[in-house]
Amino acid sequence: MAGKKTNENPRQGRNKALRLLVPLIIIAGTLILYNPSLDNGILYGWDDTLYLGDKDVQEFNAGNILGSYHLGMYQPLAVLTLAMNHASGGEAPGPYHATNLFLHALNIFLAWLFLYRLSKKQAVAGIGALLFAVHPVNVEAVAWLSARSTLLFTAFFLGGLICYLRWLERAEIKMYILTLLLALGALFSKSLAMSFPLVLFAIDYIKGRRPALKPLLEKVPFLALAVVFGIITIDAAGTYGHIKALEHDYTFVEHFFILCHTWVFYLIKFIAPANLSPVYAYPVAEGGLLPWPYYVSALVPAAFLFLFFKYRFRMRDVFGGLLIFTLAILPVLPLFWSRVFVAADRYAYHAYTGLFLLAGILLAGLFRRIWAGNKFKVYGLAVILAAYGIFLVWQTSRQIPYWQDAENLLSRAVELSKTPQAKTLSFFYRGNSRQNMAERKYLEGQAAFNEGMIKNSFAYYREALSDYDSVMKYDTTYMQAYANRGMIYGTLISYGKEEYWEQARKDFDKAISLDPGYADNYYNKGWLLFITGDTASACTLWNKALDRGSVMADRPLKQYCR
Repeated sequence: MAGKKTNENPRQGRNKALRLLVPLIIIAGTLILYNPSLDNGILYGWDDTLYLGDKDVQEFNAGNILGSYHLGMYQPLAVLTLAMNHASGGEAPGPYHATNLFLHALNIFLAWLFLYRLSKKQAVAGIGALLFAVHPVNVEAVAWLSARSTLLFTAFFLGGLICYLRWLERAEIKMYILTLLLALGALFSKSLAMSFPLVLFAIDYIKGRRPALKPLLEKVPFLALAVVFGIITIDAAGTYGHIKALEHDYTFVEHFFILCHTWVFYLIKFIAPANLSPVYAYPVAEGGLLPWPYYVSALVPAAFLFLFFKYRFRMRDVFGGLLIFTLAILPVLPLFWSRVFVAADRYAYHAYTGLFLLAGILLAGLFRRIWAGNKFKVYGLAVILAAYGIFLVWQTSRQIPYWQDAENLLSRAVELSKTPQAKTLSFFYRGNSRQNMAERKYLEGQAAFNEGMIKNSFAYYREALSDYDSVMKYDTTYMQAYANRGMIYGTLISYGKEEYWEQARKDFDKAISLDPGYADNYYNKGWLLFITGDTASACTLWNKALDRGSVMADRPLKQYCR
């Protein structure tokens, strides 16, 4: 029987091999650039310890991980990879960061392949992959242990888009099924993958597919999955309380301008990625008005819509890149709800692929036009782009060390904070990190019966108290700062520093008055009263904590309140 014929000649094979050298060289350079991230540690008080301290992660309980929420999110595949790291190396940070860097390298290749399959141009794919690899905004997703879900879901997300492009070319049912499975993997890794079917519509637009029933029906399974996981996401967030409804703080019109400003914010950081922070705060509407940049920012999406409807048939690839970015990041734009922060660098990790496509198309086209004319202009453009590339690499190399530990990171956030809202959040989270570190040192000292270690922990407590004091200078209604400060005073009281009792009581009372439904404040004040000998009042407070959903109050109630 004759063997299967192939249309590929040796020259085509060599061209493919040479083409693959581009992403491989980019990946090699990226591994060198990000090598310092392998020495980064665990960020205390900044989610890392919550993941690593999770019982399911420590015991590698795959069933519980698949069937439960973690940190108010449903991201079982990402949590499973953290459990795998924990099973192999405990809490040693190296393997976690190595896994993150491996996933970033994989995503660079997938981004290159996606951009090449979409544009059919090597230059576009090479430029886009290079930007994806070294862009400073991507540092948060790579250098932060807890951003594992972003890296993992992006791998599934890009893989699904690549398979979808193959489906459009060959209409092979296996490619459609594989696209669906990869989209499902993305959803099991991070809820932001709900944007996947929207990006499919953007790809249809770039490819010139006309709106019709068939393309719409193709998307129905993807849309159905997005709706299901959207419901799961809302339920998960409700169990943790880290997503707040914005309608209580802003009018609908203000929602709109905040959304526009956040969209423009990501565009600005794409072009000029400086002063990157882990803390981006919501604005305060003073006198019923937002700061003026929020109103001006609405002109940018308005201009985009005007140009889109005017040139949508002539510039599909350009507008398609902007559409991919916009639709990919849409679920985390602050329309009706959001997390504590108005924006986060990691949210742009997958979405910037659309802007990398746009940059690749514009730069490759510009070089072609200039090349046909004055060669000195080509050299001039090359120098400008080289300088910009050096700027990006320099910024990334500066950004990576900030993620070495929470003290560095959150001190940087304090330094960059310009508004009272940003200062409030930055001081609070630095204080929370210092408090976490103090508690760790305190417990280690107790376990080792080492008086010096215990006293050393007090230095961290004093720094945390200073941060919480700073929070209250900017916001006297920040409940969690009072609660945390009260807990520190309670710890100091238990070590014999009884002069802090009245301050602790006042802080817990203030926290309870600010949020009467928050169970932990009753629980913690109960312990304060218990260690001072007022068991009856402590039991009353623990009962109130239990009534408000505390899972911790049951134990002292059974032990001390019979």
